[in-house]
Amino acid sequence: MPTLQCGMPAREWHHRPQRHKQSETLLRAGNCGHIRLVRLATACQHRSIVNSHAEGPPEHGPTEANRLPKDVFLPTDRERLVRAMGETCVERGYAEATVDEVLERTGLPAEVFMQNFEGKEDCAVAAINLVLAEATAASSAAWSSDSSEIESIVLGFKALLDLFAARPSFAPLLYVQARYAMPNSCFEPYDSGVTIMASMIDRLRIYATQETLAPKTTARAVLGSAGMVIRRAILAGETRLLPELLPDIVYGVLVPYLGQREALQIAGQARGLLNEGG
Repeated sequence: MPTLQCGMPAREWHHRPQRHKQSETLLRAGNCGHIRLVRLATACQHRSIVNSHAEGPPEHGPTEANRLPKDVFLPTDRERLVRAMGETCVERGYAEATVDEVLERTGLPAEVFMQNFEGKEDCAVAAINLVLAEATAASSAAWSSDSSEIESIVLGFKALLDLFAARPSFAPLLYVQARYAMPNSCFEPYDSGVTIMASMIDRLRIYATQETLAPKTTARAVLGSAGMVIRRAILAGETRLLPELLPDIVYGVLVPYLGQREALQIAGQARGLLNEGG
């Protein structure tokens, strides 16, 4: 994992308070939707690991996963429908998306759709949950108990932006469709995802001084600003360039907690990660 170097005082940069486990953080948030997202994220991480085995035998011999039939690793009908719904909503907008178009994309019969979903809205909610689960899995993989909160947040945002660039439908589905165009049932899991991220970012309070002590709503406010920057790039057709926004987003997230000087230093280190391709 890349290591950020910084001109911050040693006490601030290297101080690593005892972390709460992610599940404990979510339980404190008091929302069952948050727990569901973490369970989905765990499933996504497991599928990613299993699928990596399916690509071919490892260098030092076969594993149990390599001896399984290849069709074990194929997406289920439900997953195919969910991904098709997400792509259709991004291309046409939720209001114009239809179940018939989703079925056409997947080649599945209507009976399969009805066995899995109550209707279009139910499938759209599943699409939002899938994206949030993969985003949670990606950012969680960048989180390390051996790193400071600051470093983990920088690497977590980098993992998210890399995921959004690699899966171009993900960011528009979350930051445009779920936020503005879909029913409230789709907005609710999006808002749960924001609350999860806000709880992680708010741990930066341990670094704040009296001069940089931020209000309680700061974490959600900086996430709102980051979302606006991401939406602007999406609407400009620059979704694949989202990783280049890392220094700006890092600066905006850190400055209320650390002050301008320290936030600029770390944003510079984040830019260095991009230049290194790390």
